[in-house]
Amino acid sequence: MADENVLHRGRSTWRVLAPPGIALPASIILYLLMLGLFLLLDPELGDPALLLVFAVGLCALLPPVVLVMIPGRVLTSRTIEAAITSRRVIVTHRRLIIRRTLFLDHSQVEGVAVRQSTVGRIFNYGTIVCTGTGGERFRTPFIAQPLEFRSKALDVIGTRE
Repeated sequence: MADENVLHRGRSTWRVLAPPGIALPASIILYLLMLGLFLLLDPELGDPALLLVFAVGLCALLPPVVLVMIPGRVLTSRTIEAAITSRRVIVTHRRLIIRRTLFLDHSQVEGVAVRQSTVGRIFNYGTIVCTGTGGERFRTPFIAQPLEFRSKALDVIGTRE
């Protein structure tokens, strides 16, 4: 709309990429440790050597699995949006095929809640839950500084009531 201004924009956090970012080096280190054990093991031991071969093979599968996770996480970090305008609260969560967007006029917003885990409190990110007058709830995960977004939303909505 022509007379609508963006007052605050929520952005996604870098923490979306943390699980594969931690799991990839850990899985490579685990693979190298198992491979080192295998190379140091005496081949005449029999069953323990067979178990170690299985463990090395299993550890070899971990890095490719983690590498498959990374594009999905990058896509998630790029497609999460939340904004407060002079007329509406807008939250969007796009996926590869599906796109969910909620446009709520200020008069239709019943509440804006924040859900944070302990790690979320430490790194200042969380999930914003917007509730409309019809009871519809819309969750937007991985928002950086969610308490700031909530307070700005409630300030703007409170001045409109």
